[in-house]
Amino acid sequence: MTPLARIAVISYHTCPLEQPGAGDSGGMNVYVRETAAQAASAGLAVDIYTRQHGEASLGAVEMSPGVRLIHVPAGPPHAQKTSLRRWTDLFADRVLASAGAERIGYDGIISHYWLSGIVANRLSREWSAPHVTLFHTLALAMETSFPAFEATLERVNGECEVIEQAHSIVASSAHEREALTGLYGADARNISVVSPGVDQDCFYPRDRAECRRRLGLRDDRRYLLFVGRTIPMKGMETLIRAVARLPSEARASALVVGGEANDAAHKRLLQLAQSLGPSSQVHFAGCQPHDRLALYYGAADVCVIPSHYESFGMVAVEAQASGRPVVASRVGGLTSAVQHGVTGLTVRPGSAQELAAAIRVLLENSRLTSALSHAGIEAARRLTWRRTSDGVLTAAGASVTGGVWDALQTNS
Repeated sequence: MTPLARIAVISYHTCPLEQPGAGDSGGMNVYVRETAAQAASAGLAVDIYTRQHGEASLGAVEMSPGVRLIHVPAGPPHAQKTSLRRWTDLFADRVLASAGAERIGYDGIISHYWLSGIVANRLSREWSAPHVTLFHTLALAMETSFPAFEATLERVNGECEVIEQAHSIVASSAHEREALTGLYGADARNISVVSPGVDQDCFYPRDRAECRRRLGLRDDRRYLLFVGRTIPMKGMETLIRAVARLPSEARASALVVGGEANDAAHKRLLQLAQSLGPSSQVHFAGCQPHDRLALYYGAADVCVIPSHYESFGMVAVEAQASGRPVVASRVGGLTSAVQHGVTGLTVRPGSAQELAAAIRVLLENSRLTSALSHAGIEAARRLTWRRTSDGVLTAAGASVTGGVWDALQTNS
């Protein structure tokens, strides 16, 4: 029997098991977890290396069949993401030591985020294995879309280093590819566009009344769902201001899933809501596990994504798969995830007036809402995690001779 090919996945700054919506955890955590599981189901052995954080135990554990999660110590467990660059060399040293102790090698390396890319560049040289990188967010693209975000020189230089040395790059949307070529000078021939997937077994149309009953939500309200971290980039302030513009007869409430209860961001947003008057119309549900998040999509009337920047917008396709119409900012990868007038409506980022108007259209026009919902379901059905994983592995296979791609073809 031909030995299985083995892939190292580097997720340095965040563990894929962390709850999305809290701290630095978000769609990337889901992406790493889902694509790793799909690669393993295709017959590959997958090791995910992540930095020890919090009270996480060290060593390898089976995260899912064929996927090992390996926590490696590098710097203080509770260190902030902004300080993690200083320990990338130490992390790489210990990954090399861990693999060496087991006497295992890797046919390819997949990195997620620029810090992981820095690590993977080093590992690629040491193992003579090709490196495929995914950035998920780009500093210069965020700064261009949202000037309040200041790109640090350390990060920009790091991103440039990864772009220059990685064998290939996977972008999640045409917008991200354009940012890579236009802002960073990346070679377009080295970039593959692969859309993230959606868990079709978890996110599907559900009965709204039943979802509300299970969540303890009222039947006489119209819920505008926001899912994500409550950082300024996500535009929660715009949603709160938009809710304040809606007439009282709309009976609309913003339902916020994400963030941590009583943290600084939560308190700031609550103060804004109270200053505008609609404090009773904003409900903070905190972070929710994957299966329970599906109930919130099911309970919603409209999913609102008021971000100032998104490289793709995974929330949009989860909402679409759940049969809920989407109103999103016309920015970044959201322009690919949401087709204006087809699977949702798009508005100018930061405009509470436009956002409120679009929400009102959907609340008052059931025929349009139904059409957008059905089109969204059909669009989301094409975005499976197996398709995403195969796309990433294809990018890897373009740089591997007799390794990852051949093994995938043999074992799938």
